[in-house]
Amino acid sequence: LALMYASPDLQDDRHIVLEAVKQNGGALAYASEGLRAGDLSLVLEAVRRSGLALQFAAGALRRDRTVVLQAVEHCGFAFQFAAEELLSDVEIARTALQQNGDALKLLPEPLRNDRSLVLQALRSSSPPLLKVEELAETEIVNMLSVRGSPLRYASAALRAEKALVAEAVQRDGSALLFADVSLRQDRSIVQQALRQVGWALLFAAPALRRDGVLALEAVQRHSAALRFAAEELRRDREFMKQAACRNGEVLAYAEASFLSDREVVLTAVRQRGLALRYAAPDLRADR
Repeated sequence: LALMYASPDLQDDRHIVLEAVKQNGGALAYASEGLRAGDLSLVLEAVRRSGLALQFAAGALRRDRTVVLQAVEHCGFAFQFAAEELLSDVEIARTALQQNGDALKLLPEPLRNDRSLVLQALRSSSPPLLKVEELAETEIVNMLSVRGSPLRYASAALRAEKALVAEAVQRDGSALLFADVSLRQDRSIVQQALRQVGWALLFAAPALRRDGVLALEAVQRHSAALRFAAEELRRDREFMKQAACRNGEVLAYAEASFLSDREVVLTAVRQRGLALRYAAPDLRADR
């Protein structure tokens, strides 16, 4: 960004500024006011290189629809720098969401209540990668509040719409966290979430965390989901035998008493030999 240190005359020299923005669109910040406000092709070149360079466009060019579309096509978050009269433009919003689903948070409330735009945001996003084995429940929730599904930015009405939430959890089971409480009590929605992410059991209503069938589906998908099953299930020997049969790694999260339970441990080891490392010492020494 050598242009930052150039003289005003050089910052007003179109050829020099054009070469600078070709190297880094953000160099537009150091162009003269006249170029930032009046040179359409220069500003277009800058936002093609870096969508966020839109913030440095001046005057009518920040209101220019072509410029803004080009910027959000490169970076969805550039939407925030569009002129106010373009913030309700559905095509611009959709283009931003195609680039980055999290741009949904930048849209005005009426557009966050637009079903097609929210679906676009969901389809443009990937599930977050979390090592839930190492995280407390509050840490999981806090991290998803920052990195989770764009569903968190949808209107309350859409977060309560079963069909839309179903699509959200089919793409990212952890999106269940952001569903309306009524849908976190809905067995079919929770089941769809668990098929994607077993540890989404954490976000199910308490009654469903006590559901043995759902809990078994969850641990089959992800052994750490056992942490989020109701306490009465985690202390239930028959349930633990079934869980160990589905996923031997559940021993890592089992109550200490089950680590000395020969039948439970044997069931786990038959499913996953390495589960033996979690067993009590006397069983690990048992030939």
